[in-house]
Amino acid sequence: MPIEINVGGVWKTVDSMEVNVGGVWKTVDNIETNISAAWKQAYSGAPEVVVAALKSITDFETTGTAFAYLGVFSDGDLYSSTTGSTPNVSYETWLDSGLNSQVWVERVIDSGSLTTDWGAGRKACTANRTLGISKASAGVKEASVTINFYDAAAGGTLLDSQSVSLQAELT
Repeated sequence: MPIEINVGGVWKTVDSMEVNVGGVWKTVDNIETNISAAWKQAYSGAPEVVVAALKSITDFETTGTAFAYLGVFSDGDLYSSTTGSTPNVSYETWLDSGLNSQVWVERVIDSGSLTTDWGAGRKACTANRTLGISKASAGVKEASVTINFYDAAAGGTLLDSQSVSLQAELT
């Protein structure tokens, strides 16, 4: 739940809040207010991650190398590439509110194998993460992965998930 403040006549969304407790700044996770004897959430500093249900990244080439790469970047966007192993086309924003330091990403390989892989386990979203496949000889290479976003390095809450189908074909 975002909160906004008016700065010089312009409403701005607050990404995070801090309070000074005994000379130490601490991040505010939640603010609640009592309305008619019931506590209601007025602010949540928790990140909000929303991604589309399915994405397919496909590359068909007749010469050279076919590429199908996905990037979960620290700027809060998902990127794809069919022109090389560095994703360079933003196709969706994954971080709708909050900070990238509040989110961890995990990939689950559903089928196939990856040419480039950020590895098993949850990874902090403060760095760019890239995975994908490439095919340099005639034929088709395919993989399917599920990308899970969490609010903790272990345990925590699954914020959202996206299935991604990768296909690289060289004829």
